[in-house]
Amino acid sequence: MFERLQQRQTYLLEKELAEILNVHVQTLRNWRFQGRGPAYAKFGSSVRYDPQAVLAYLQASTVSVRAER
Repeated sequence: MFERLQQRQTYLLEKELAEILNVHVQTLRNWRFQGRGPAYAKFGSSVRYDPQAVLAYLQASTVSVRAER
């Protein structure tokens, strides 16, 4: 998933990001409404996602798991 985003040089459509993250487009819309999820840009009524912003969001959301003792 990260490789696909790292190689991308143009903004992602909602549908494209939903496919990459394996979530519904409506989930992305809900996240935006709730002020969650990756940063996005609005061009008129169109929503676009900067691949670098999506990567930053995913990396910031990563949780490290420790081994139990």
